[in-house]
This record gives sequence, C-alpha cells and structure tokens, in this order.
Amino acid sequence: DPITTNTTIHEIYEGFVNVLGMEYLEIEGKELLIYPNPTSGLITVKSKEAIFEIINVYDQLGRLVLTGELSGLSTEINLDQLSKGSYTIQITGSYKPAVLVKQ
Repeated sequence: DPITTNTTIHEIYEGFVNVLGMEYLEIEGKELLIYPNPTSGLITVKSKEAIFEIINVYDQLGRLVLTGELSGLSTEINLDQLSKGSYTIQITGSYKPAVLVKQ
C-alpha cells in the first residue's frame, strides 16, 4: 500500500534561483544574490541591474562590524577579518536583511 507523506511546494523564480549556498533577496522588483553561504571569507553580491548601495554587516549582538559599498552588477566583500559565526547583512534601500554564516 502507498505511504502518505508531506506535500511540498517548489517555487521557480524568473530571476536568480535560491539554491544551497546562496541567499536570494528581492524587493521592489530588484533582485540580489549573495553567495556563498556559508563562506570562509569572501562573498559576492550580484544583481541583474547596477546597484549602488551601502552594505552593513552586524554580529549576533547587533553591533556593526563591517561596512562597504556595492557598485555595479557584482561586488565582492572580504570578511576575512571577522570571526567564525552568524552575521546579519543589511543593504540600504528597501532590502530585507539576510543571515550569513562565516566558517
């Protein structure tokens, strides 16, 4: 006899696809991709449209530990100076925060 299991839903986006190791953000029609996640030190923030915003990285206590600028379609951010742990990334504008793990 068949075994009944949970039902799942898989969404496919028109833009970037959310896969393991990538954080997908979209707000007001703007798409951003942050990868790899988790990271050992270097992350890339990629967009389909040129973006010029400030990126802030906060530790688990909410302290600002790093700030930088996004410019163009792709920007690399070096997190080597940060300790291992979880961090929150906030990009100025109307983007929601993303959680990033540093290994």
